Amino acid sequence: MIASLARTALDLLYPRQCQVCGDSLHCRAFPFLCDVCFGAVVRLPGPCCEVCGLPFHGDMFHKASCPNCTEMDLHFDRARALLRFHGVARQAIHGLKYLRQLHWSRVLQAWQADGVGAVVDRAEVDVVMPVPLHPVRERERGFNQAWVLVEPLAHMWRIASHRRALVRVRQTETQTHLNRAERMSNLRGAFEVRRPEVIAGRRVLLVDDVLTTGSTTSECARVLREAGATSVLVFTLARG
Repeated sequence: MIASLARTALDLLYPRQCQVCGDSLHCRAFPFLCDVCFGAVVRLPGPCCEVCGLPFHGDMFHKASCPNCTEMDLHFDRARALLRFHGVARQAIHGLKYLRQLHWSRVLQAWQADGVGAVVDRAEVDVVMPVPLHPVRERERGFNQAWVLVEPLAHMWRIASHRRALVRVRQTETQTHLNRAERMSNLRGAFEVRRPEVIAGRRVLLVDDVLTTGSTTSECARVLREAGATSVLVFTLARG
């Protein structure tokens, strides 16, 4: 009863309203996002590329790789994403990363908890860690959006997580205007393993918010393999 009264009082002071569509009647799970918009994210369909997870159109009855993977030497075993980087998913991720709207982290974590088990097998993972930001970028942003996803996932799966085992030692220029070859060259030497003892002989799940070409996660995977990781899987919430 006390909790109900407190919620009523808060709703009077700070009325619930969906930041996407403006609905104020169906914001039950989140006061800033209605249930309809929460469920409106576009989930990636199968089948998909067996390496990077890029969805294929139509039906596929055998494993296949996409042109992106045949043109790149990717170092991770497999990458999978839950959502298309579009609409409310894009708004939530951008709001968290670039506008410091920290309330969106709850939504990202809820989407992850609802679907990660369908694309990543817990039995294939020994340790989970985020794609690191350079310390300067992390101080500017105030957080690493990948760690926002890693922490609840590690808790849900009861699995070890390490925030600083893999670090970013070189601040690189933005990747948005670079082609595939330039992206790989831009990232060479950007990452370093600081705690090889938590990586050697283990199966690593590398987590980030969005995967585009896979160049960043591939370079991370290369460094992790050199440190002794037996396999590197990649999970991202969304696919660009």
